[in-house]
Amino acid sequence: MSGMRSRRSEHSLQCSTEEFWIKQTNTCARCETKYSIKAGYEFTANCGLSDDGGRHERLYRECAQGTFNDGTFVRCKVCSTCQASELLSACTTMSDSRCCGKGQHECKDPSQPTTAGSTAGKTEQPTTPTMRTGKTAFTKLFLLTTSAKTNETAPTKTTQTLSAKIIQTFPNRVTQMFPAQATQLLPTTPGNNHDPWLIPVAVTFIILLFAGLWSVIHILKKRNCREIKRRFSDKRKHIHLEGSNERLKAESTKDLLDINNLLSQEIQAAPLQSVLNNLDVVDELVLLLDPDTPGAKNTRHLAANCSIPFTWINYAYSMKESKSPLVAMLEKVIAKNPNWNVGHLAGLLNNIERNDAVAVLAKITLTEEEV
Repeated sequence: MSGMRSRRSEHSLQCSTEEFWIKQTNTCARCETKYSIKAGYEFTANCGLSDDGGRHERLYRECAQGTFNDGTFVRCKVCSTCQASELLSACTTMSDSRCCGKGQHECKDPSQPTTAGSTAGKTEQPTTPTMRTGKTAFTKLFLLTTSAKTNETAPTKTTQTLSAKIIQTFPNRVTQMFPAQATQLLPTTPGNNHDPWLIPVAVTFIILLFAGLWSVIHILKKRNCREIKRRFSDKRKHIHLEGSNERLKAESTKDLLDINNLLSQEIQAAPLQSVLNNLDVVDELVLLLDPDTPGAKNTRHLAANCSIPFTWINYAYSMKESKSPLVAMLEKVIAKNPNWNVGHLAGLLNNIERNDAVAVLAKITLTEEEV
């Protein structure tokens, strides 16, 4: 029993957190044997499934802050740590942190192309007199037009046009040689007249709009699921509680013959309380039905046939050290259905193919009041 408890997890009584229960074979299987591993995510507990196949949550959840999964792990791993001067690339949910080699500082990402300015040992091209003369003329011309542009007196139309032409023709060169003047003049060139705050405001508005729509859809979907579940639960309760007699009458001739051969009519007609009154019979039934034996149906299945919720029987099993789940279930059934007799219980045991337990009921000793 202690071995079974150690394997309990959030949604399963049979399997560990990284496994789910297969009812057809009564075995546990790891999540990755049925579902693919997803980069940036990890499997939820028991793949989000309970032992009866019901889904309690999504299959995956995103890696938490400071963890990652590159598509090769079942669970997200903690990111590696690097010193600030040795950090090559930061950790994301899909990749680990990358660090420089020991002793290397101000390192560069080898996946990024190296620029000409950062290439060690690159020989600078010699400057010819003609190139120096052209550069000097360009400098004088640009400084002349920018000084006229930024002067307190109104610049002439010729200097305005000439300054704009220089910036449009040589934008990179102007920015490298005269960053202060270029920054001052660039906003007046075509294509730069928009307000810089418009883009973040528009992006924020779109994000809020989609978040609101998603919230509305999620609330409506959750409400519909709750309503469908409530209707199904009410219908199932009505079928099991009000129609128990009809279900027993509809049993096959073979099942009825089996019960009649095992139990006398007097025992079948006795009230269900007579089972609890015979302690020896109760002890035998507990030994037969309470254990979770592979391939054999037990108290859990009997409770399901009596319309007892799955959560209630799980709680009863968690308290089995102090009280038998079968005894707790019989007391609950007697309280809800005081008119039930031993024949009702025998029929339910026959339904789950436990005629060995039906045979134990034949040992019931009836008092004069119960006959």
